[in-house]
Amino acid sequence: MNYDEISWQDVLFKGFEVLVTTAVHGACGMVVRLSGRRDAGSCPACGRASARVHDRYERRLQDLPVAGHAVRILLSVRRFVCADGSCPQRTFVEQIPGLTSPYARCTDRLGAVLDRIALALAGRAGARWPTPWGSRRGGWDC
Repeated sequence: MNYDEISWQDVLFKGFEVLVTTAVHGACGMVVRLSGRRDAGSCPACGRASARVHDRYERRLQDLPVAGHAVRILLSVRRFVCADGSCPQRTFVEQIPGLTSPYARCTDRLGAVLDRIALALAGRAGARWPTPWGSRRGGWDC
């Protein structure tokens, strides 16, 4: 494969239902803008699909470093209105399976790596270790 043909989509986000809109390398590392590819979202409470968009906003996530450089993700997500009027959850935000979790500030894969480090090093040492990666986590996160 010709290296000019390799895209960030194939390198960093293969298998995820996202579209890479821009990727810029700056002084603080790499910043990648993503958006979801799905037309609709599934309500986490009732499981019903909805395509009615209530709002859009941008989530900021940390991801695993690439070649020693921090990776920041700006993920454009949609807040959907549940299609079931009797559902207790009126709105919900789309999640990218395997990449995001509700309220998380880092990707699932970075969270899994940091959890393993914290368990292996125990407590404060595990909280301090990822700092060279550009991942900031406190002792309470580990």
